[in-house]
Amino acid sequence: MEPEEPFAGWVRELRRRRGLTQGELGKRVGVGQAAVSRWEMGRANIRPAVRARLAELAEGTGLEPPPGWGDDEG
Repeated sequence: MEPEEPFAGWVRELRRRRGLTQGELGKRVGVGQAAVSRWEMGRANIRPAVRARLAELAEGTGLEPPPGWGDDEG
């Protein structure tokens, strides 16, 4: 799997808008702080189920999921 660099900034911005640390965001979506750190560095893929939880967390922030976010779900 290739890293998802386009999503790195989106995850960081979501976290900023929610006022969360990496650890707090991880707890909310069911992963550890290290996973969130890897996402923000563009070094890890985000599983579809976790993407869905991130998209739910983004609701009400004015931050839309990036293009292609749900392409591999289903």
